[in-house]
Amino acid sequence: MGRGKQVVSGGGVMNERARLQRLAGFLYGFSAVMFAGAMLELLAARHFAELMQLVPFALCAVGLAVTLLAWRRPSRNAIGALRLTMPVIIIASLIGVWEHIEGNIGFIREMRPNTAGWDLAVGALTGRAPLLASGALAATAVVAVAATYAAGWELPFRFARRSAAPAGSHPASSRSPV
Repeated sequence: MGRGKQVVSGGGVMNERARLQRLAGFLYGFSAVMFAGAMLELLAARHFAELMQLVPFALCAVGLAVTLLAWRRPSRNAIGALRLTMPVIIIASLIGVWEHIEGNIGFIREMRPNTAGWDLAVGALTGRAPLLASGALAATAVVAVAATYAAGWELPFRFARRSAAPAGSHPASSRSPV
């Protein structure tokens, strides 16, 4: 489908750009709700007994802040901050998944020291420390980055320089994104 073509939507007509802006808004909003919801879930689970357990709170707070910044005040620098922050959140999230696996293995070995092989692997993946809790942050970060592409921020990305950029180069506004 070419740029600017009309698409029938709910009995009306919507151009492709408007449809992508709606999608971007949904993705940004979804990411923001997921980051905020993860913080509430961490609080409800009392995930703050040890210093390391505070890391997900910081990741969620930073993720929420840069997502809201990119969504509500889009600029090349805001998008760049989001795209630089989200891979850090993804990596930290995967480390969290590993921490949960290790915790589950430790718990199994403490309760049943002779457990090995398949039983240990299944217990590590399905134990008391949920893997999806950490993995959800990685998925949320991916959705936030996807929102930047739906909003029309193209690759390759570079932080804005002081040189003049063409006015209206961001599809959502008529002002310069620099």
